[in-house]
Amino acid sequence: MFKVRILALAVMAAMLLLFPGIVMGQQVPPHISAVSATIDGEAVADGTEVTAWIDGEQVGSGISEGGVAVVRIDGDASFTGKTISFVVGGFAGEETDTWEQGGHADAEFAVNASSSMVAGSAMVATAWAGLSQYLVDGDGMTLYLFTNDTQGAGGADAVSACTSDGCMQAWPPLLTGSDPTAVEQPEYRTNADADMLGTLVRADGKGTQVTYNGWPLYYYVRDLAAGDAIGQYGPWYAVAPHGSLLVGGSNVAPAAGESGAMAGETGASGAKGDKGDTGAAGSAGSAG
Repeated sequence: MFKVRILALAVMAAMLLLFPGIVMGQQVPPHISAVSATIDGEAVADGTEVTAWIDGEQVGSGISEGGVAVVRIDGDASFTGKTISFVVGGFAGEETDTWEQGGHADAEFAVNASSSMVAGSAMVATAWAGLSQYLVDGDGMTLYLFTNDTQGAGGADAVSACTSDGCMQAWPPLLTGSDPTAVEQPEYRTNADADMLGTLVRADGKGTQVTYNGWPLYYYVRDLAAGDAIGQYGPWYAVAPHGSLLVGGSNVAPAAGESGAMAGETGASGAKGDKGDTGAAGSAGSAG
């Protein structure tokens, strides 16, 4: 019995030394990384959020200042050796780190993200403006289609015609890192239709763009808050949940043919009719 107790105490002492956080019910010191963050090789702007992820769950975050974000990840011994991935300003980072038990402050750790690598699944939902329901992203920002694009239909692939730097700066595409998701909104009779969601791989290498009813979806750079729809003009239209464009604002129905002449030419005068027959003789007068 004495030997058993000694062995148990020895095992407990070993656990206290090796895994103090588990035995004492306390967390071990955090893993801290000073992340030098870039997007497409350019230092991120101050205020850009950098988030850390383990096993698909966000476990820490930091705000970039001077190009560096300090990211603190609390955890216990079960995190030891696990891979940490980073998301920089919504874009997936190319480098990873490893969680170390006991806590430490890494030397500056560089993470570059590509603007073509969006983290996670794009969310598509709906919102209302006046009497119209239209598509928005997961943050309520209006989504648009471009009538100059090629709609994917009948086995044909969707093709984006917005490929110049100027167009993409004004009309950023809705990109996704995996299959897009339709948000369920039980408060509305009509929701975004998951069966209408799709993707296209942009030919310019800018990533995977979300489509709806075959139309590539875009933002407008001057829409600054949920509910803004400043981009509703020209060949750009908000999108109804059933997949058609919404006419409104300064827009009219697209692709109308040229108007015909206001009036036809005056027709030729008809021929003069033939002379009529002589009328019948009148009746005889009454007797005197």
